[in-house]
Amino acid sequence: MSLFTQNNPCNDYSYRKYKNTLNFEGISFPVQIKDIKKFEKENADISVNVLSINPDNNGFCIEHQSSEHHRPHNVNLLLIHDPQSELKHYVWIKNMSRLVSDRTNHNGKSFVCNNCLYVFSHQHVLNSHILYCSTHAAQQICYPDANNHDQCTLKFKDHDKQHPIPFFIVCDFESFLTPSEPDPNSTSKTIVLDEHRVSGFCCYRVYQPNMTQHETPPTVYSGIDVMDRFYEHIKVDYK
Repeated sequence: MSLFTQNNPCNDYSYRKYKNTLNFEGISFPVQIKDIKKFEKENADISVNVLSINPDNNGFCIEHQSSEHHRPHNVNLLLIHDPQSELKHYVWIKNMSRLVSDRTNHNGKSFVCNNCLYVFSHQHVLNSHILYCSTHAAQQICYPDANNHDQCTLKFKDHDKQHPIPFFIVCDFESFLTPSEPDPNSTSKTIVLDEHRVSGFCCYRVYQPNMTQHETPPTVYSGIDVMDRFYEHIKVDYK
């Protein structure tokens, strides 16, 4: 049995022959989101996922995410809501790849995770992702509005969570890139070509404005045993 007919799928008469194949016992119409789990319980070979349109950013919201991922029939529905008449209507999402095609630059069929609506270009990548994503509750990525300056500017707002400190230490290290010798016993596929060798540091203690009398000139060191000299400086001078 196919859940959706391929001939005239927009007409209700195409589905009349399936009228008695689904169990709607105890479910009233129109079907509410809360009753979908009951429908899945009564129809053990079907899982149902429901999305809706987010009016704020023209994206999608996950209204219901089925926990039955391995059933023979997986159905994705879009719940359309008319705010003026308060009417709601389910429509079949025939192709998830086309529905979210604007989320990727991939030129071809895409594979969508129903749990977070993230788009992948290959099925095997999606399969690996689902193993971890399905262990969490349904989630979705919300991108900032490119035309909203406040959303696109990174700001720190939780000033009430800050704690005043009398001073802080500013450190800067310099290093050279030196060729790395390969390890013959390593089984890693990563080949390290160069290593950062620390050559010097600069350390400066900064106090609050009313404690500037405790500030000291920056300490600069360049030579051998850089890290030993740095830790020694921290322990002695900032004790």
